[in-house]
Amino acid sequence: MPRYCYLCSECEKENIHFCSFTTRPDTIVCEFCGAVAVRNIVLELRRISVRPSGNWPMHSDGAGVHPRQRDAAYRESVKMGVPTGFDERGRAIFETQKHRKDYCEANFLHDNDGGYGDPAPCKPLDDADTVMVSGTKEDS
Repeated sequence: MPRYCYLCSECEKENIHFCSFTTRPDTIVCEFCGAVAVRNIVLELRRISVRPSGNWPMHSDGAGVHPRQRDAAYRESVKMGVPTGFDERGRAIFETQKHRKDYCEANFLHDNDGGYGDPAPCKPLDDADTVMVSGTKEDS
């Protein structure tokens, strides 16, 4: 979901609003003082990294876990062959685009809005594949 930044005309505090592009309002009510907050594109753009290496490391909410599951998730990622750290909020920390792609594919995650080199959709099961259901094998 896209993140939009608004600046309050009264208290001058930044308000962050998540909504789809089609429902994005030009103004919102300030969550701090109740006055009108106007969308501020400069606030949105200042969060974009312009480093030579791109936006890496990337912290991903979508591939994250509950903060109490960070240690177990790290150990599991090592077992899968894609060691991945998790920050204090439980967000997965990807060091490179390849790291993100490998981790997501190992966990059957896919980015519908991704571009070239991003995680690919999982291969659908065919008639020859079987799946585990409650500890027993059944035909798909």
